[in-house]
Amino acid sequence: MKNGIKVFLVLILVSAAALVALPQEYKQQIPIESVRTALLEQELRYGLDLSGGAQLDFVVDMERVRERQAEGEEIDENQIIEGIKTVLQKRIDPDGTRELNIYGADFGEEKHVFVELTADIDNEETRAKLQKHIDLQFKEPSGEGSEEAKEATRKSAEEALTKAHEGQNFDVISKEINEKKDASYKAEKRSEEKFSDQIPEVVREKIWDITGVLGEVLETEGGLTVDPLTNQVRKREGYSLYKVIEKKTEERTETKRGQDFYAASEEVLGGEPNIFSLIDLPEDRQNTILTTTQPYKITEIFETEGEFVMYQLLEKNDTSPGVRVSEAKTSDRTQLEEIIERMKPIETTTTEDKLIYEEIFVETIFDPWKETGLDGRNFKIAKVDYDQNTLEPITLIEFDDEGAQKFSDLTERLVGQPMAIFVGGEFISSPIIQEKIPGGVARITQGSSQNALKEAIDLTNNLNTGAIPAPITLDGEIKVEASLGMEALETAKKAAFIGFAILILFMIFAYRLLGLFAAFSLISYVLLFFALLKIIPIFVLTLAGIAGIILSIGMAVDANVLIFERMREELANGKNYSASLSIGFERAWTSIRDSNITTLIVCSILYFFGTSIIQGFATTLAIGVLLSMFTAVVITRIMLKILIGTKLSKKTSLFAPEEK
Repeated sequence: MKNGIKVFLVLILVSAAALVALPQEYKQQIPIESVRTALLEQELRYGLDLSGGAQLDFVVDMERVRERQAEGEEIDENQIIEGIKTVLQKRIDPDGTRELNIYGADFGEEKHVFVELTADIDNEETRAKLQKHIDLQFKEPSGEGSEEAKEATRKSAEEALTKAHEGQNFDVISKEINEKKDASYKAEKRSEEKFSDQIPEVVREKIWDITGVLGEVLETEGGLTVDPLTNQVRKREGYSLYKVIEKKTEERTETKRGQDFYAASEEVLGGEPNIFSLIDLPEDRQNTILTTTQPYKITEIFETEGEFVMYQLLEKNDTSPGVRVSEAKTSDRTQLEEIIERMKPIETTTTEDKLIYEEIFVETIFDPWKETGLDGRNFKIAKVDYDQNTLEPITLIEFDDEGAQKFSDLTERLVGQPMAIFVGGEFISSPIIQEKIPGGVARITQGSSQNALKEAIDLTNNLNTGAIPAPITLDGEIKVEASLGMEALETAKKAAFIGFAILILFMIFAYRLLGLFAAFSLISYVLLFFALLKIIPIFVLTLAGIAGIILSIGMAVDANVLIFERMREELANGKNYSASLSIGFERAWTSIRDSNITTLIVCSILYFFGTSIIQGFATTLAIGVLLSMFTAVVITRIMLKILIGTKLSKKTSLFAPEEK
């Protein structure tokens, strides 16, 4: 690839990074809406020490654990705490896209778990999720929806009707219903224009002759939906309120299908058409039909010895080999023309009344699962094993004696149906019951997919976590203000800017023209760094992370210094610019590689063995090291090649101070 193209690609990359790294207030000025929206979605996520929030203190009730330990059961208390931390993490970060700080602490005999919530998730909804009891539940399909859910939906629809009679806008009403975030219902606002026969009869009878808001809510259906847990199709049920805007008269054009070939032939010719294989026709007629006619379409009219014949091309079936045709034959050509006419679509235009109205459909949300009485109290342990015949990974679940009987009864009535497993109210899995399972030991197969082992391990961990015999209770809360963190952030920004400016001035002073290219490389490095921090969804910026960023900026020129020193040595030995550039990069590479690899090893150790604060530092430092290698070895080299063959490359004084 020519160097000019490489330079162009580098400029494109750096420009894109600059757009992503821009502060949000500047992105607002971008005129192209789609670009502006996409860029505004990319922003830095700050940790508790910078954005503020709350630190929640949960005390862990270890009474049941210690009772079981006294009975001789081996239970690792640290594993209990780790399990609780895992459940809490999944409750507020199910996709694993946040760097949450959740940690345990001991106060004498008491065990605590602390959860730090940043300002963006410090709300009542998050607290409610965290305070749910960590339990394991086995549920069965509920079948019909509960009357409680239907009643909640009806009540919400009637409250909405009262607001509609008071003149409130339907858009506002439906929005208010959904803002309640009730698990029993949701609202959908529709604007409709329909002719009489397009409106369900029970609705048409009520609203056809009115104007304004109907004085009652109607029990309605909203089409079909697929249940996300059972994957079964069910009707959308709920209650609707209506507001008729206008009745107007409008022309309506409908196109109806004509008669099919079989029926038209039977009526016109007085007998059923013959059906036979296409190969029974003369060869030239076969070719004409196959090249001019699509399946189930009719052919042209053929004339043979005073008879007229027309065919419909059919597909082959199991009883007749090859392609088949249906034949209409007569001595009167006009009869075949009448068949053709009968098969044409019929278009009719009428003048009918059409109703313009608005509807709010308040849909009942049914819980597809119901309690079975089998839960974590009857659960002993889950473990990963392998099927002796297929060697596929499986999850083995073991119950106590009471649980074994419950599980046997449950599986007996659920043969061929799913059984759902929930941990802390969160859906985990819904295996299909193949047969009654006595004995208190269940097998859940994962199939032969590439992720089967991981799925078996995840399910096993979830089951064991759900059976944790250690309830948690919110014991205290500390509000963390962001003022100190933001002050530290502003100080860190100033320090980074001053250090960055000094670094660039030093490089230009020490390496002259080479220093200018190093400055461009360093600017590219910073832009790429902050673009990555905004794009990586799991990254949360903390004060420790800022320390890693500032340190990495200082380290970013290490590679450039090594390369430039090698180049100056070669220039001093009489090599031309091109040769010095090539040798400089070649000889500096091993030093650059080894020094950065050792730093990455240290970052890995800090990340895997350190606390969340140390992990933030290690992450930013590792990103900085990788980016510095890229900018020095790739971007700087591409930019330096611009000078090859130019007059500037022959002036060695531009690359270093002349020795006296």
